[in-house]
Amino acid sequence: MLYPISDKNYELDKFISQERLAFQEVLKQTYMITIFGYGAPKSDVVAIDIMKNAWKADRDRELEEVEIIDIRDESDLIKTWEPFIFSHHYRIKDDFYDSWIANHPRRTGEAYFNQFIEAKFIDNNPIPSDLEFNDLWDWVGGITKYE
Repeated sequence: MLYPISDKNYELDKFISQERLAFQEVLKQTYMITIFGYGAPKSDVVAIDIMKNAWKADRDRELEEVEIIDIRDESDLIKTWEPFIFSHHYRIKDDFYDSWIANHPRRTGEAYFNQFIEAKFIDNNPIPSDLEFNDLWDWVGGITKYE
């Protein structure tokens, strides 16, 4: 959605337009978002507005969680993503393998809800950081077979 060009005309391309609408609908219903190293430049007004409008649409976001995986300074990231963050409901990691999504793959939201809303202590199930792609594919297959 947020490809690095200055003038995005989402309506010009039918496929991109449909994907934008799907993205907005999913974001409206999302409990957690993970942002991977995207700086949301101020010049990217259209993309930022799409995200803001969808994230805030008809809901208070006081419990939702935002995870940012980026190597930039935390204060800069908080400033950049402030419209999406409520109070202290965010986490910033500079390494994917330290992130919530990497430590609870395929069940990220469920794990977060159990630990922080239901107050159930949970164990991590981290994605192994030392596997080759084929081995990683097999590992993911092992946890998805139960879904």
